[in-house]
Amino acid sequence: MVNIEHKKPGLDFYSAWVLFSILAFAIAFVLYFLFTRLYNTVAGDWIVVDGVRHIAEDYLLPYILWPMYGMAYGYLQYVLLRRYFPRMGWWFVATTIGQSLTFLGLDLGQSIASAFGIDPYSVPSVVIQFMLVGGFLGIAQWFVLRRLVSNALWWIPVNMVSWGTAALAGPSGFSVSLSFPAIATSITLYLLLRRSSVYLERSLL
Repeated sequence: MVNIEHKKPGLDFYSAWVLFSILAFAIAFVLYFLFTRLYNTVAGDWIVVDGVRHIAEDYLLPYILWPMYGMAYGYLQYVLLRRYFPRMGWWFVATTIGQSLTFLGLDLGQSIASAFGIDPYSVPSVVIQFMLVGGFLGIAQWFVLRRLVSNALWWIPVNMVSWGTAALAGPSGFSVSLSFPAIATSITLYLLLRRSSVYLERSLL
């Protein structure tokens, strides 16, 4: 664990942490929209996988939108964190990787729901899916956070519960509900820093 004395983040840090989640999704959605429009122009509105036709926009969403969101949000968080934590370039990498595993969380969640006789497209199934999405993201970020604060393991269940809660909003309000994980993790980070003996210095990255 790093043990460096410096100032801790203030209210502006935590406010930006939450606002950046919505901004990152807006950036990712615009890029995803442009990519799918380009795909539709070049290859058409459908994509065939294992002999099954899918609407291209729907099929590509977890493989394109969420990695882009991870890159955007990971970079914006990195901009905030680098002012206080050393060597936070790894946070960008971890967030991008963790969010890129969204497709795996969705697929695994559907499999778990089906195994228990739950409709894979029902609300309980979607909540399970996004809890796993949050779990993958939390684990990836935990590998970076654990060297900076004690009790960093809390980061994983907080991500799981908050992402599962965000899923309850449904597709129409999901972009705004992404603030739930951001609010939850900002509070968690505040408590971890408050309880930790670690103080932070400005990164040279």
